[in-house]
Amino acid sequence: MLRQMLSLASLTAIFALAPLHSASANDGAPEPKPAQKAAKPKVVKKDKPAQKAAKPKVVKKDKPAQSLPSRKGIHETFTEWFTSQTEGVRYKIRNVKLVATNDVVGAFHPGAPVEVSLELLHDCPKCEDAFNQVIAGWSGEKTARICIWNGMQRSGGGTQMAITHDTDQEVLAENNPGPAEWVTIKFEIPAPSKAGVYELRTRYAQAWGGTLHTLEANNIPQTEYPPVLNWWTVDRPTGPKADATIAKIVVQP
Repeated sequence: MLRQMLSLASLTAIFALAPLHSASANDGAPEPKPAQKAAKPKVVKKDKPAQKAAKPKVVKKDKPAQSLPSRKGIHETFTEWFTSQTEGVRYKIRNVKLVATNDVVGAFHPGAPVEVSLELLHDCPKCEDAFNQVIAGWSGEKTARICIWNGMQRSGGGTQMAITHDTDQEVLAENNPGPAEWVTIKFEIPAPSKAGVYELRTRYAQAWGGTLHTLEANNIPQTEYPPVLNWWTVDRPTGPKADATIAKIVVQP
């Protein structure tokens, strides 16, 4: 009886020390994890109402640039004869360059300045004591645009001062007592105002005066002598012919 009581007492002590645990069907299974916090609902942004499709922009295409004029008909050296080849030379022109293109052809806007460089030899014994000029301008125009050389028989020899007989105007001139010399000429004229292809041409004149555009003379103030420009159509009603062309330009907006 005592053993039974001790056994009961021992069992009672063991059960008293053991943690309470009720039997269930999940005995032996891992304990469940604590429930996670519910995720905040995502705020779905509503799409903005589609805007009306913009009208496509009309892109204006640039006008295709005109091609440069042909060099055909431009001689490396242009010669103005006294009256014919058998009568000898008045003047020669060579090494013509449009400064903007370093060529004998170029493209310019209407009225834009066209700077020209060339070499000139005036050698006209038959001109005797006449004042002589070389004038330049555009094909199709009624007057020259500029007088580029003024002097007596032969170019070179330095810049001198002369007086016009009709207006007593002081003008610069060359009067080389020795053999004629090639001189460098540099001048500027405006391009024509209308679009098109134009030829730069020259011819002789024998007015009472004109302007001189050698490198030396360009450093000295000069006054234009307009009467010389009217020689453009003297004995040539439409101006110098195509064989007097020394350069060509295309004028485009």
